[in-house]
Amino acid sequence: MRLTRNNDMTPQTSPIATSAPRPQGSVKKVAKLLDYSERHIRSLCARGELEHIGRGRGFRIFLDSVAAFQARHRNGGSN
Repeated sequence: MRLTRNNDMTPQTSPIATSAPRPQGSVKKVAKLLDYSERHIRSLCARGELEHIGRGRGFRIFLDSVAAFQARHRNGGSN
């Protein structure tokens, strides 16, 4: 665990050390999962409906945001 210190020198845990990496998938993988085109997946990312990181070949979508997207649309999209 990585520790940081504030001004009074009290050790505090860093959020970086305690959080596990979020599972990610490629545009192609998510498009296949949702049965959408890759273009539509990129559009959903641009609109903020799917959380993503990177650009170009490094463009990755967080799979927990895909699950949240599915839940929102399964319930009629009212959220």
